[in-house]
Order: sequence, then structure tokens, then C-alpha cells
Amino acid sequence: MDGNDQQSVLSQEELENAIAAFSDADWTRIRKAAAFYQQVCRRSFMSADDLVQEALFRALSGTRKCPKDVGVALFIANTIRSIANGESEKIENIQATISLNDETSSFELSGQDPSPENMLSNKQENQELEQKLINLFADDETAQLMVLGILEGESRAELQALSELDDTQFNSKRRKIRRTINKASQNGFKL
Repeated sequence: MDGNDQQSVLSQEELENAIAAFSDADWTRIRKAAAFYQQVCRRSFMSADDLVQEALFRALSGTRKCPKDVGVALFIANTIRSIANGESEKIENIQATISLNDETSSFELSGQDPSPENMLSNKQENQELEQKLINLFADDETAQLMVLGILEGESRAELQALSELDDTQFNSKRRKIRRTINKASQNGFKL
């Protein structure tokens, strides 16, 4: 960053002081922005409070720079919007594929930036996705094992060996998994 760029953004100390001086009205506006963007980007796993915390973290860690000609509260609200949109786009990249005829079935993330920050975020998203899918099959241990195998990218043969089911039982269980996920999706379950 050259000298002109540094002069056009708030220093770390200026940003910290501005945030510390936020009025109750500033915090209310920021929380309202977080609630709004969390609703607009409903596919995000982040709560409104998480969005505020992440925006503050990015601002205070220097990941996001506040221009001097933008109010700090507005800057934080814009950062919240950016985070919510980014999270929503990540979730939209999750592709669930369960085929009855394929040799493999998988749940995978696509189109992700392989940066360390995104890799950590993807790991957390994958853990949340895994937990949501496991919870769908809380009453069926075999289905849970198969879902875990699918998430790990195991082949049909590996899944069948893992589940210890014959061909008919295996195909029946896969149909049950597919129907359960489809039914849950129709009832508002989001991957």
C-alpha cells in the first residue's frame, strides 16, 4: 500500500477509537443491518450477532479498511452486507447429489477459493452440513453411516460394505435417504 492509500483509510487507532465511541443509535443501526442482511441471505448459517462480530473482527484485524470519507457505522454495515452475501454464495455452491444408479454419491462444495481463510470456513460449513444431515437420520444408524460415507466420497461398493446390506436392502436405504432429504427440503430444510 502506498502513502496515498494509507492516507485515504482510517488508521487502526482511528478505527478503534471510532468504534469505541459508537452511540447506542450506532449499535442499533448496525444490529438492524445485520438482522436485515441475515434475513435477505437466509441461506447463511451465520446469525445476525455472528455477522456483527465477523464484521468487527475483519475491521479491527485490518482485513477490511475503512475509507476516511465513509462513516464507521456505515462501513461496518457494508462489511456485514458483504459477509452475508459471501456466506450465501458459499452455501449456494453446496451441491447435494444422491443417485440411485451411480457407483458413487457425494455431497460436495464447488467453486470455492482455496485460501486458508476459505478452507477453514469450508471445514466449518462441512461440519455444519454433516451435522444437519446426520440429525435428519437420528432414528436410523445405518442411514447415518451411509450419509457419512457419502460425505467422505466413498463408492457404492464401499458404502455397501460399510452398511453390511445386500443389493436390495442397500437400494432401499438409498431411496429412503433421498426421499428423506427431498421431503426435508420441501419442508424448509436447507443445505
